[in-house]
Amino acid sequence: MWLPSLLLAVTAPTESPLRWDAPASGCPDAEALAAYHEALLGDATTEVEAHALVRPRGSGWHALLTIHWRGHVNRRELQAPDCARLAEAAVLVVAVMSDPETLTQRLDEPHPPTIVRPHPVEAPAKPPDVQVDVSPAGPRPTRTEPPPEPPTTRPRAPRRRAQPRLDRGPTLVGGLIVDGGSMPRIAPGPVVGVGWRTPWMKFFAEGMTLVPQQVEGSTPETQGEVLVGAARAGACVRAGVGRRVELSQCVGPELGGATALGFGVGGDETARNLWIGAFGRGSIAIDVTPMMAVTVGAELLVLLRQFDYRYRGQTFHRTWPVPIRGLAGVEIRWGS
Repeated sequence: MWLPSLLLAVTAPTESPLRWDAPASGCPDAEALAAYHEALLGDATTEVEAHALVRPRGSGWHALLTIHWRGHVNRRELQAPDCARLAEAAVLVVAVMSDPETLTQRLDEPHPPTIVRPHPVEAPAKPPDVQVDVSPAGPRPTRTEPPPEPPTTRPRAPRRRAQPRLDRGPTLVGGLIVDGGSMPRIAPGPVVGVGWRTPWMKFFAEGMTLVPQQVEGSTPETQGEVLVGAARAGACVRAGVGRRVELSQCVGPELGGATALGFGVGGDETARNLWIGAFGRGSIAIDVTPMMAVTVGAELLVLLRQFDYRYRGQTFHRTWPVPIRGLAGVEIRWGS
């Protein structure tokens, strides 16, 4: 009892990402389109979903093609003298957006795949046109043949070209930063920011603070607490790796401040200091949905000058000339 079901599962065609809404007369059916798509790209999965509404128009055929890809919607109109050529063009558009490299390889083969055309509807036979030539030798019938139809050419897919990421608009970032070198010990803290992205660049502004740390000296009079906060702005170059992964390289200035509270026997003392530095960051973003991505990265901060944490003649910590930081967070995206 299980053998027919197994054979059916093995021979079932791959479901096409193109939903085909066309008249049954004169047009290929959905199974023919699915077989043509599988012949072009194999059984690879795709994020593209499309719907084609096909109707005759004038002496040819017209299709309204609606394409859904990663949260974006694109509409195109196609026209062709016959429905089979219109079906080929619709499948090729979907295949170009799904896997242009594989499609180009298949179309460059000596015998690329073609769509199965529907059987033409036989029309009643039309008698040939006959003309009678009257001459002294008597009537002589001659037959005139209809002119030959021009050869049909199948549309070819365009060559693969670099495609920018189809996103542009504002972003909101929230996450965690871990700093080594700015404070006496490794310190975590929250970071939030806003930005604006284009297909190739990203600009942002962020604010961060580190968890305060207690410091103690050799005597009860040398104790205190250190607090650090900073604001930065930057610009990033974006580079896509695959369909869901993005690499970014960012640079920018940072303005920060440190506050040290000393707890003395005779009274508390407070000291504040500001610094200016430049940072460089490398990060990777993995898309979870079209509107959200998880990001991780690392950066180096180059301080224009170092400063010390001192109290009552004792030095608790001297900042590293190049503090090291790690970041992890979530990026929320809007736009198109």
